[in-house]
Amino acid sequence: MTQHTRKPSAFFLSFIILLLFSCDKISSQKQKDQKEIKIEGKKNIEKKDAKNWKFFKVFSLSPESNYICENEKYKNFSFNLIGDSVYVDSKYTDDVYITELTPKSYFEKKYLLETYKKRLNEELNLSFPFKIKTIRNKKAYDKSSKLDEYFQDAFFIHNYLFIEDNGCIYTYIKNGENSDLTNSLVKKANGIIYKKKININTVKYETQKTINLIGAAEFSCGDENLRYVSLPKKGKIGLILIPQDCGDFLYNYYLFTILDNKIISNLYVEGEWFEPENEKTTIEATSFTIDSNFIISVKTNNKEKKYIINKFGKIIDL
Repeated sequence: MTQHTRKPSAFFLSFIILLLFSCDKISSQKQKDQKEIKIEGKKNIEKKDAKNWKFFKVFSLSPESNYICENEKYKNFSFNLIGDSVYVDSKYTDDVYITELTPKSYFEKKYLLETYKKRLNEELNLSFPFKIKTIRNKKAYDKSSKLDEYFQDAFFIHNYLFIEDNGCIYTYIKNGENSDLTNSLVKKANGIIYKKKININTVKYETQKTINLIGAAEFSCGDENLRYVSLPKKGKIGLILIPQDCGDFLYNYYLFTILDNKIISNLYVEGEWFEPENEKTTIEATSFTIDSNFIISVKTNNKEKKYIINKFGKIIDL
């Protein structure tokens, strides 16, 4: 009697193939999910775990060039650096190379290193250590890199990070670490460059013809010569104090900004106001200071208001 071997039914074979395909698909999907979870974990971070770097101040490598360093892009830029990854707005952006180099190796050109030494000491009272930590964007000069919009290379000294663009040094400071040191450095960096009270009986004025300065005639109290006191310049923007003593009050000074030989803006910053019939009783006293970031602080009695000078020479509220 001949024995017959039962062949698997078509249904059974289809079931086995479908089962194997499903297992393979599940395994592939699991690997894909794990990969996506890993990538997603790099894209997002908890803000509480982030070490934020935020804009602190900007200064020029060559202040004598009168180039104004005011790029809002850098002032609005803040980021997190965790390991070798950079996060902007708590989202993964790019990876960086982190190395330690001697300042001489980093800058290569001796004159550039000497310029940095001089300016960092003047602006932040900082000196270069034996080695500095540096970072370089792994996708430097790649248009798809968000970080490349801001820098290719940067370096650290203590709690500061420095980015250079067109001769302007944009300084960032780390939040939440060594707050006492940070506060003292901020106070040092924001040193007062002008804080005086004018004595109207001894003050010595500079003068120039009103026709030589556009807009000056309006503030010369009718004289053909404009009297003024020179103040430190902000880049190519001139600052002067002009007395407005042709009215009831002899102690009355306005701060003026000058750009391209034209008066741009003015602000009342110093003087005293009193009732004309009672000059011995001062009702309102105003004084001002200017710090190294050219923030103007005007104090009237016990109230203080701050102003800045924009790149067009306009005095605006801070």
